[in-house]
Amino acid sequence: MSRDNSRRNDKNLPFKKKSTKGKRTKGGIAIDNAFEIPINGRCYINEIPTEILTHIFSQLEPTELNAAAQICKHWRWIITDDSCWKSALIQFFGSVPFRRLASDSWKNEYMTRTKLLRIWERGRGLTLSFDPRVGIIHNLYVDFVNSWMLAGSLDKGMVSRCDPSTGRISKDFIFSTRENVSHSISAMLVDRHRILWGYKSGAIGLTILNKQGSNRFFKQFLDFHAGPVSVLAWSNQFTNTIVSGGEDGLVILWDVNSGRCIKSLRTDETLGNDTIITTLAWSVKKYIIAGTTDGTVYIWSIDSTLISSSPDNYEDISPTKITGTSGVTSLHYVESSNALIIAYEKSSELKKFDLETMECICVFTNGHSGNVTRTIIDIQENSETSNENGIKPLNILASGDTLGVVCLWDANGCGIDKIQKPFRTIEGHLSSVTAIHIDTFKMIVGSLDGAVTVFDPLTSKVICILCHSSQRSRRTANRATQTQENTSAVNCIYSKDYRTVLNIGGQIKTWDFTPGSAITGNKVKQPKKKNTSSTPKYMKRLEIQNDVRESTQMFEIEEREREEHLAKMQKYTPIPGLTNDEMLAYALMVSKEEHQTEDDQIAEAIKRSLEIQENLNDKNNL
Repeated sequence: MSRDNSRRNDKNLPFKKKSTKGKRTKGGIAIDNAFEIPINGRCYINEIPTEILTHIFSQLEPTELNAAAQICKHWRWIITDDSCWKSALIQFFGSVPFRRLASDSWKNEYMTRTKLLRIWERGRGLTLSFDPRVGIIHNLYVDFVNSWMLAGSLDKGMVSRCDPSTGRISKDFIFSTRENVSHSISAMLVDRHRILWGYKSGAIGLTILNKQGSNRFFKQFLDFHAGPVSVLAWSNQFTNTIVSGGEDGLVILWDVNSGRCIKSLRTDETLGNDTIITTLAWSVKKYIIAGTTDGTVYIWSIDSTLISSSPDNYEDISPTKITGTSGVTSLHYVESSNALIIAYEKSSELKKFDLETMECICVFTNGHSGNVTRTIIDIQENSETSNENGIKPLNILASGDTLGVVCLWDANGCGIDKIQKPFRTIEGHLSSVTAIHIDTFKMIVGSLDGAVTVFDPLTSKVICILCHSSQRSRRTANRATQTQENTSAVNCIYSKDYRTVLNIGGQIKTWDFTPGSAITGNKVKQPKKKNTSSTPKYMKRLEIQNDVRESTQMFEIEEREREEHLAKMQKYTPIPGLTNDEMLAYALMVSKEEHQTEDDQIAEAIKRSLEIQENLNDKNNL
C-alpha cells in the first residue's frame, strides 16, 4: 500500500478537499467521491488530552455537539463516553459533586453545572431592589413559580405580600392582630399557607392564607405562656400541631384546630429562674428538643401524633438533659443517625451527641477561629445508601462565624478520635455571617455588613459577588450588639437555579439570571396550559356539570311525583259538611270506581289483543 493510500484510510486525520470547481453539487456540497488530502500528515487537535477536549466540548450547545460527533471516531468516542465526562468533571471541579444536578449521565451533569457556572459568573440578568414597607425583615417565603413572596417583620408584627420579579407591593398588609394594626411581636414563622405569631404577652396567633395570600383567616389560641414567646416550630407533614417555647422556660404543644394546649413540658428551671428557651428541634414521631440560654438542652421522647389524640396517657414526662457552658444558638436533629448537633453561643466548635446514649460522639473543630453565629444543615434522603454510581450522598452541615469564615462538614461523619475537620473552609467576608443558603450548585453567604457572595462549594472559589459592603455598613456592623438590630444585616436568603431573593435590613433585593431575562427586561413567562380532557381542572369541572345535570333531573321527577300525590289527595278529600257515615260511604264509592276503572282498562287491553290476533290469523289463511 502506498503512502498516500495509507493516509486516505486514516479517518482521524483532517483532509484538504480537492477542488470541486465544475463538479455537480447539491445544496452547495460536492456530491462526487473525490478523496481528501491530509494537511502535513498530522492531526494536532487529537493530540490534546482527552480531559481538555471534553471541557472544550462542554462549552458547545447540544446541536453543535451532534455536529462535532460526526467529525471523526475519536471525537465521537469522547462525546458519547460517559466515563470521560466524569473524569473531566473531576479534573475541572476537583471532586465529585455532593449533589447531582443530572442523575441520568455525567455528560448532562458536567454540561448543566458548567452552564450554570458561566451564567452566574457573567452576572447578566435583572437586578431589582424595593422596600416592602414593614421595617427590618426577619422572615421570608418566596414562590418562584407563581411569582409572589411574603416578607415579615418582628418590629411591626406585619407581613407584606410582594412580586419579586416586578417589585410590586400589595396594599393589603397582613397584621398579627384582628384589628389590623401594627404591633411588635417576639417570634414569627412564615410558610406558603400560614403565618404563626408569637406575642410578647405570651399568646399565640395563626393566620391561614389561600393560594397566593390574598384571603386570610386569623385565629387566636386560647392558652398562653407566662412570658414572651421566644421560639416557634412546626412541621410541613403534621400541620395539626405546633410547638412553642417561651421566656418562662416552658415548651408547649398546641392543637391548631381547637387552639388549646395539648401538653406543657417543664424544665428543671421553670419556676423562679431566668432560663429562656432559645431554639427548638422537633421530630414529630420521636423527640421535642429545646435549647436554653444557660447551655442546657432538654430532650423529651414524645410521639406528637399520639399525644395529640390521647394527652392523658402522657402525664409524667421527664426530660433528658445535656449540659453546656454557654447559651445554645442552634439545634439540628439528624434522623438517619439519631444524633443531635449543637452550636453554642460563645464557642467555635460544634458537638454531636448520640440520643440513645446521650454521649458526645463527635466534635466539629479546627475550622473556625471566631464564635459560631449561623448554622444550617442540608439533609439528603437515603444518605446511608450509595447510589447507582457508588457515591454516598453527604448530609452537609454549613457554619459561619464572627470573622466571616464558612466551614462545610460531613454531618454523618465522626472523624478520627471523635474529631471531625471541615472538608471545605471558605473565607470571603469581613464581618459576622448571618445567613447561609446551600443547594446542589452553589452556596450563598450573607453577613452583618450587607455583603453577599456566591461560592462554589466544590472548588471554594468565588463565583460572583451580589452585594458589596460599604464602609458605613461595616462601622454599623462593628458597633452592633446582640440587643441592637443592625439595619444592614442579611437575615434570609431564598434561591433557585437562576433566581435569588434576599433581604438587607428592610430592603428586598432580587437577581434573575434566567436566559433571556436580560434581553426582554421582564420575567420569563411560563406558557399557559390549555384545559384538555386530561387536565385535573377540566375533569373536575366536567364532574361538577354532570352532578348538576343529574340533580336537576331528580328534582323534576320529584316535582311530578309530588303533583300526582297532591291530585290524588284532593280526589280523596271529602265534601265539607258530611257526617261520618256519609264520609265512609263516599270513600267506598271512590275506591269502587277506581277498581272498576282498572278492571275496564284490563278488559279493554285483552279485547284489543284478541282483535289483533284474529287479524293475523285471517291474513295467514289468505
